[in-house]
Amino acid sequence: MWSIWGAPIYVVMYIAMLGSVLLLVASAVMLLNRKIGIRVALLATILLWSFYLPAAVETYWPYIGQDGLYGAAAACSLLLLLGVTAYSVFRLFRPEGTNGS
Repeated sequence: MWSIWGAPIYVVMYIAMLGSVLLLVASAVMLLNRKIGIRVALLATILLWSFYLPAAVETYWPYIGQDGLYGAAAACSLLLLLGVTAYSVFRLFRPEGTNGS
């Protein structure tokens, strides 16, 4: 759609879109098989990082070390993605017999 106005299309956009769809699939798979759902979610977040990491570096680099609400509010999506990735890795490598399934 944006290419109508001359915006370039990057492969990273399609990779991140696939990651978003896989994250939705992972939430449905988690209801059936938690271990497979965690693996799908981890794959999805890795695909999403291919888009968010360069975007975050480009966006937040000028604001590092500055005070203000903009830096904290703009970092919410990045922090949520970091939390999901860390939780997926934690749950994936957690031993089977531990409590809290």
